[in-house]
Formats: sequence, structure tokens, C-alpha cells
Amino acid sequence: MKEDFLHYLWKFQKFNSNHFKSVQNENIRVTKPGFQNFDAGPDFNEARILINDIEWAGNVEIHIKSSDWDNHQHQHDKAYNNTILHVVWEYDKIIRNEEKQEIPTLELKKYVENGILENYDSLLNNLYKIPCQQSINEVPSIIKSNEVERKLIERLERKSQEIHSIYDSTQQNWTETTYQVIAKNFGFKVNSSAFLRLSEKLPLKIIQKHAQNLLQVESLLFGVAGFLEQKSDDSYYKQLQKEFSFLRHKYRLEETGTVESHEWKFLRLRPSNFPTLRIAQFASFIAKYPNPFSSFILAPDVNILLSMFKIETSPFWKEHFTFKSDATKTGNFGKNSQNNLLINTVAPLLAAYARHKNDYSYREKAVHLLEQLPSEKNKITDCMETFDFENDNAATSQGLIELHNEACLYKKCLNCGIGTHILQRN
Repeated sequence: MKEDFLHYLWKFQKFNSNHFKSVQNENIRVTKPGFQNFDAGPDFNEARILINDIEWAGNVEIHIKSSDWDNHQHQHDKAYNNTILHVVWEYDKIIRNEEKQEIPTLELKKYVENGILENYDSLLNNLYKIPCQQSINEVPSIIKSNEVERKLIERLERKSQEIHSIYDSTQQNWTETTYQVIAKNFGFKVNSSAFLRLSEKLPLKIIQKHAQNLLQVESLLFGVAGFLEQKSDDSYYKQLQKEFSFLRHKYRLEETGTVESHEWKFLRLRPSNFPTLRIAQFASFIAKYPNPFSSFILAPDVNILLSMFKIETSPFWKEHFTFKSDATKTGNFGKNSQNNLLINTVAPLLAAYARHKNDYSYREKAVHLLEQLPSEKNKITDCMETFDFENDNAATSQGLIELHNEACLYKKCLNCGIGTHILQRN
């Protein structure tokens, strides 16, 4: 038994009776269960409870055992003095508030139908790929699609919170924030942390002063990334070193230092994902769009956004993956990479800006953008599709990924419309 299950039972009043007896033998009738509180304090606020036909208004606290009240030190906390009902699964101790008053207690286990308990137990105690694997095919498609849509919004909100953390670290500068978010996503998971560190050490305002000169932009990025510290006879490499030597002194970049070499990962990566090639591509992008935030916010449709990521690198990087390894052809910045950046950079930025401006037309724009992009194909989406989830576009694939990673993996079935539907089956 877990407390979140008791919260679910109380919130939706999943009992076989509307009339209860407290452990003190008082008649209990719930007229309003209250609003669930996700912050500090009692679990439900603004509840209304009839106790022996007298209506009480206040808070409800929920525990597995009544003794948990004392274990959590609520008996010394004035915030719990307005608790009008203590709801527990098992009553094992009289409890009192800070004013030494005994609190009416309701023991739930005698009022919960066995079917709900059996369904809950089957969800939490199995080793399937997803907890509801045995029952998912019986869930109506509308419930599944609604949950995927809900999880998409949760994913956008979660990512927007991460972006707001970066926004705060940049002294609330949306242009600098966008630059750092793009840099992070040019790392494509494996090198995302190193790319973010690179953008933190090299402010966009410095790059903007040299946006008309791609060689200087490359020298700044490769220099602060720590890739210009070797000896080489290559003329291009020497040019980068020369430019960076001058610019490092001009902007006093010695004070911030470079990204440590061990932070860059090459092992088990395809050459097309090597960080050196990605930095060259990032340099070409940021030189062409030195104010990416306004470009993203004002872009009218997905085709214009995609065109922004049709990246043309400098000649050296059309034949190299690193400064030392030659290649007949490195290939363009692929369509999958373009889509990835729109999904993981532009859409979350729009959602974050919506939250900042309290204008959710930007979030609608983010969802619309995702609906126009092809669905992602990976192990997670493949898994979810085996259970008849639709995966028509990037909006649904993002929702499926969030559902799997944030709910299914942790068996948070009570926070999922699919799980609550299964719990309520006969």
C-alpha cells in the first residue's frame, strides 16, 4: 500500500459507501473532499465534512497508518491544527494536533472494494514492459490518445522549466538563453553537457561581433572547446589558432578557460556525430543566425524553420570529421538532425516563452509545429506502438516518450488516465 493510492481513493471517492463511521464511532459524510495540495502542509485543503451532522470546513491529512502522524511530527506543527479528518488505511494509534485535540480518524480499508485493490496490485507488481500491458488493449483509444496529448503538454512544460533555469542564469536574456539551448542540443545527448559548457564559457554577444566572418566564429568555438591546443602543419588549423590567439586576448577568454578535453565524447559515436563536426555545423548556423531567438519566434511555419537548419559548413568540414581524419564526404546536416533540433529546441523554447509571457498562443504554436513534423522512431516509440498507440507525428511521439519515461517506468499509474481507467474497471 502506498500513500499516493490513498490520495487517489480519497480524491475520486472510490468507496463502496457515502456514509462512514470514524474510529471514534462518529457518523462521517463527505460533502467535498477538498483540493489536493502538492506543496508543504496537509494533503487536501478546503474540504467539507459532516461529522455527526455538523459540517466542518478545513484540511484532510492522509497516511497509511495513523501513527505516521506522529512519525512525521505533525503533532508539533501548527499548520496541521485545522485538520478536520485524518484518513488512514490502518488505525493503530490515537493522534492529536499541536493543541492536544484528538482528530477524527477514518479507517479506509473496510470501505474499499476488493476489485480496485486487485487492479492496483496487478499494475504495481508485475515485470511487464509497461505496468498495464495485460489490460491496455481493453482501454478505449480515446482515453489513450487523450493521455498522450496530456503527456505532450507535461513534457513541454517540464522542458520549459529547464529552459527557465537557463534563462535565470543568463540574467533573463532570451537571446543568450536560446543560444545555450541550441548549443546543448547540437550535442545530441552524448555531448550535450559539453556543448552547454561551451556556450556558457563563450557568450553569444562575442560571437555576434564576428558573425560576418565564419573563420573567426569557428576559431572562437573550437578554441574555447579546447580543440586548438595541438601542433599541426595544416593551414586551416593554423589559421584558427592565429585567430583564436588574438580573440582570446581581446575578450580575456583566458579567465573563463576552455572545456576540458575529457568532456568531449567520441567513443561509439558515428563520425557524423563527432563533436568536432557538430561544432563546425553549429558555427555555420550561429554565424548565419546570430539572433536565433527572434528567428524562431517570428518564423511563420515549419518549412522556414527547417530551412534555417540546412547547414552549409566551411570547405574543410565537407571532407573531415576531425582535424586529423579525412573523409571523402562528411554529408550534410541530415533531415533527422534538423527535425531533432526543431523538436527539442524550438518547440520547448516556444513553450517556455508562452509561460514567460503568459500567452499560450506560443504553446499552441509549439504543438502545431510538432504536429507537422514526422514521428520519432526509437526503442521507446517502437515499444509503445506494440500496444496500439498511434504515432502519427512528432507531437504523438513526444507524448509517448513522456508517458513511457515519466509514468510507465516508475509505475505512476495513478497519475495516468490509462491507469485510473483500468483501476475503475469492474
